[in-house]
Amino acid sequence: MAYITKTLTADEVIISQNKFHWWFLAKEIFYFLLLLIPALYFAYIPSGNVPSVGGLSSDTYYIISLVLMFCSLWPGARLVYGWVIKVTTEQALTNKRVFLKKGFIRRNTDELTKAKVETISINQSILGRILNFGEIEFTGTGGIKIMFTYVSDPTKVKKQFE
Repeated sequence: MAYITKTLTADEVIISQNKFHWWFLAKEIFYFLLLLIPALYFAYIPSGNVPSVGGLSSDTYYIISLVLMFCSLWPGARLVYGWVIKVTTEQALTNKRVFLKKGFIRRNTDELTKAKVETISINQSILGRILNFGEIEFTGTGGIKIMFTYVSDPTKVKKQFE
């Protein structure tokens, strides 16, 4: 059960529960595959099914494969880390408040009542405009800010809240 649903008051209803846009993990997936696919290819060459390129020995292909696999560990770890962030972050709007929860074991929550929201800003890069994702920043009285990141269709979410 999501944390937001546990903390709802009696007459509070969720308007929008925003999940991260798929672009959030795209860079890590790309770099991981960019290193892993050639690594698997070079591991496959010595089996004799692929013609030898440049007359290199099978040991050389295995070494190249191991180096590429080792290099793919960093983007792979970042991919797992990004997935954990994606799964454990809740960005929600209710009829009474803006709600952001981050973390799995250690929990950080930010809440801002709807009456205290002064401005709602949407930030989108060029790629964000093309793929329809962006950031929504809720600024409350006293300078309190809550930022929703990688929100799909941020204009629609803003309209739902208003």
